[in-house]
Amino acid sequence: MKRYLEYDGLKVLAHRGGAEESFENTLESFEYSQSIGCEFIETDVQASSDGVPYIFHDDDLKRILNKSVKFNELSSKEIDELQIFEKYKIPKLSETLIQFPNLLFQIDFKTDEVVDPALTVIHELNVMDRVCIASFSSNRLNKVRSLNSELCISIGPSEVLQTFLSSWNLYKGEIVGDCLQIPIRYYGLKIVTKRFVDLPEAKGKYMKYFEGEDRRLSRIEYRRTKGRACRRRDESISNKLKQVHTPWYKRKTPNSVHIPGTVLFDLE
Repeated sequence: MKRYLEYDGLKVLAHRGGAEESFENTLESFEYSQSIGCEFIETDVQASSDGVPYIFHDDDLKRILNKSVKFNELSSKEIDELQIFEKYKIPKLSETLIQFPNLLFQIDFKTDEVVDPALTVIHELNVMDRVCIASFSSNRLNKVRSLNSELCISIGPSEVLQTFLSSWNLYKGEIVGDCLQIPIRYYGLKIVTKRFVDLPEAKGKYMKYFEGEDRRLSRIEYRRTKGRACRRRDESISNKLKQVHTPWYKRKTPNSVHIPGTVLFDLE
């Protein structure tokens, strides 16, 4: 098992560093998420035109700065001069990993161009044990795997489909990847069912899932033990997750948590 996954119970990943309650993908949002007890941060990396990996989600500046400029067309000098959310900087991947030595990061590689420089930073800082690489491109993840199989690497869309088909005995091949990151439903199709979850459990894989109606939500990562969804909670956040086993349509989620729609299945 990869070191990143060596924990028991339930963990919350602060999506984009806690974008619902802070300024997404900034050092300040990571600091905020850490201050309320999050140990795991989900974030994104893009590369500048001169190959420096930065913490940034979108492929352009339109949503954040209302500028029709591609992120990868900007040099690191130009990016360093930008201010987002009025007064915050776009952080480099390197400074983020250095500034938060006690946090674990799930890093979404957003482009093919960011793979090599981001992996170089991760290796130079010797933080392989506290990062997990994710992507919505299975080919990109395969490249990462070929360059460093020691890293914790999530499965991609192709492997999610393979897992789904395997749960119905329609796919017999190997499914590569250390953990799954999946929506509960996808285009109306319910993905997370007892049948589906039983397969990763049997193969010893971890699962992360989120309610597809709002992908900005904090994601809950968990492992199943002895045929049941784990109920152990991280003590620092347990008071914020009292209703996690209640169906979302009946739940009154505390406003301070901002995780409406998130469900943990009790699969007894």
